Amino acid sequence: MITIQILPQLLNQQEFECWLLTKKKSDYVGMRATAYCCPIANWLKESYNVSVDIHGSEIIWSQNKIESPAWIKDFVKQVDLKKQHSTFCTTQEALVILGLIMNNEAISRQV
Repeated sequence: MITIQILPQLLNQQEFECWLLTKKKSDYVGMRATAYCCPIANWLKESYNVSVDIHGSEIIWSQNKIESPAWIKDFVKQVDLKKQHSTFCTTQEALVILGLIMNNEAISRQV
């Protein structure tokens, strides 16, 4: 059983990337600016049967709030910035955004 204490341990960007790689590049994996249906929320629902609302800086689950890890904050911000293009986010878009975030983190660690 997943608890609020365990939830932060599930928020692993490599696990999210693996989930994305199970999808076709043209598949819709979430909706922009929609807390309950963003790609991260859909991943947690499909992989762990956990329904959350993602509000960028925080994750709300069962009336509990936890702070989002930096990679989720960055990911949600980048996904939502593109909302004028389409309501939906494809696997390909999510992978590109995630790749940019992972690249920036690697560069930051080297500096």
